[in-house]
Amino acid sequence: EQFELFLNTRINSVSTDETDIEKDKFNGNVKITEYDVNYLQLTLGFNVFFNESAGISLYNTYFRGNDIETLEDATFGATLLFKF
Repeated sequence: EQFELFLNTRINSVSTDETDIEKDKFNGNVKITEYDVNYLQLTLGFNVFFNESAGISLYNTYFRGNDIETLEDATFGATLLFKF
């Protein structure tokens, strides 16, 4: 098991306020226009393991919903993986 493809979908419902995030201002790739936000998050990527205990995950994340905007259609991410 050295290679894995994955697809994750999530429906997020977030309630926040000005102490957590400023609305109408980009925080990284994401900007919210209301403090109560519902959106779909889709992540597509793959994991590659170099040996039995270490690997890397490469993925793209997409956001769609009302009251949320992104600078780009997708955000690229990478994570180191460790098995214990």
